[in-house]
Amino acid sequence: MIKRAVIGFDMDGTLIHPIGGIHPLDVQLLSSEQPYCFIPATGRPLHATRGALAEAGLCRGQKLPWPLVLQNGAVLYGPNEELLHYDGFLPEIQDKLIDRLRDAAGVTVLLKEIDSITALRLTPYGEECIPRYYLDIQPSGTAENKPVYTKVMCLCEDPGLLAEIYTNTGDLPLERTFSMDSILEFAPAGVHKGAGLQKLVKLLGLGSLPLLAAGDGGNDLELLRVADISFAPANSPVEIQMQTDRVIDTRPGGLLGVMIAALGEQVT
Repeated sequence: MIKRAVIGFDMDGTLIHPIGGIHPLDVQLLSSEQPYCFIPATGRPLHATRGALAEAGLCRGQKLPWPLVLQNGAVLYGPNEELLHYDGFLPEIQDKLIDRLRDAAGVTVLLKEIDSITALRLTPYGEECIPRYYLDIQPSGTAENKPVYTKVMCLCEDPGLLAEIYTNTGDLPLERTFSMDSILEFAPAGVHKGAGLQKLVKLLGLGSLPLLAAGDGGNDLELLRVADISFAPANSPVEIQMQTDRVIDTRPGGLLGVMIAALGEQVT
């Protein structure tokens, strides 16, 4: 089917409502062939993306059929989970970042490769978050070659501790963003959801199509900036809403139908 637009969207807090999960109408649209290229754009790795969508009844036991912008743009997949591109930290920057995070007592630190995660430190709060976000934590390896990490994630219920880390890493050439008050994420320099979506759309040969995007967190701002039409859920922070073209209430009819309607088209 010929595609008429690219529709990128954050998952947690945007497609997945904090209270009600994924709206049935969004599930219906994602489950049927549509003349739109739907692209989930999330901070999650692949296995955690699968888990969250399977919870809503989408693609259980199957490969995800949509292109994907994962780990805040560090890992890009084509349809059916075809790995197209990934970005890792420069070794010297990665080493400096990890050295500084070793001393961040009270903060869970997760080190992510393309689709695996090891823990530099786990706290009780971090252990609570692991099943909530469908994360699969692997034992620390003993390989001689250092892994190349695509994303580093800090979790803490005390925003003050994360603010200290944010300040103490300000001199490092990398991307730092709060996806929510309790999650601080690091990515390689120049890597974010906006750049990832643009790169993926180009790889898919869809660069001439209208680009719509929706998000609700600090790690979505670059995604929203690259869109022709940008959206924020009504439950998102005011500072995010102020950066978008339209603020929408996703509770009555979900997310994707409203985005499609902005193209002047009816949901079928």
